[in-house]
Amino acid sequence: IIFPLFSVVETERHVLIKERRAGTYRLSAYFISKALAEAIMDTIAPIAFCATIYYVTNLNNGPDRFFIFTSLVYLGFFAGQSFGLLFAAGASKVEEATPPIMVAFMVFMLVSGFFVSGDNIPEWFGWLKYVDP
Repeated sequence: IIFPLFSVVETERHVLIKERRAGTYRLSAYFISKALAEAIMDTIAPIAFCATIYYVTNLNNGPDRFFIFTSLVYLGFFAGQSFGLLFAAGASKVEEATPPIMVAFMVFMLVSGFFVSGDNIPEWFGWLKYVDP
């Protein structure tokens, strides 16, 4: 989800800066149009994932439960994508964005509870589990 965003932001940045200097459009117009154009493709991946995983793992067959599951996966997908866009927009090159995002992911994996239980995480470090996309 995240690493392809780096190359897209890097290639589009030059065009965006040039067109903004020319006064072609505002930044909000660019952002809204880009979000709407990518919304269709960004919706297909989580729905395909959920439709496959939900029934293969034989989770609760109620349609309301399926839509709740799909909504949560969808929100997680967009939270991760937004996190990647934050790092991609803050760096001028892919090489500058990769190390901080890798460190952030390692920290998030540690506080998520997969490698270390929540009881073993120090209190001063435990708040990061609420920031974890």
